[in-house]
Amino acid sequence: KGFKYIDISLTPFTNTLPIHHLKLQENNPQEIDVIYIDVLNHHIKPAQQRYTRTAANKYLYENIQTYFKAEILVDENGLVVTYPDLFEKIG
Repeated sequence: KGFKYIDISLTPFTNTLPIHHLKLQENNPQEIDVIYIDVLNHHIKPAQQRYTRTAANKYLYENIQTYFKAEILVDENGLVVTYPDLFEKIG
């Protein structure tokens, strides 16, 4: 199966790719198939994710299989500014 998106653990930059590409309207969720690379555990597997734009600069990210959810704050370029408990842009 071909994957349009890749999700690499340990970096929020892979969230920027679908956020920028999907150009979502508020409260209009979109499910995507990704290839997930878990760097720490050396796993590569397909995953289903859902992105919902909840405000001009906020997205709800959901991993459909694991029920993991996070509200991601992005800047005007779609780069992650805050990913709760995982990433915080400094500087």
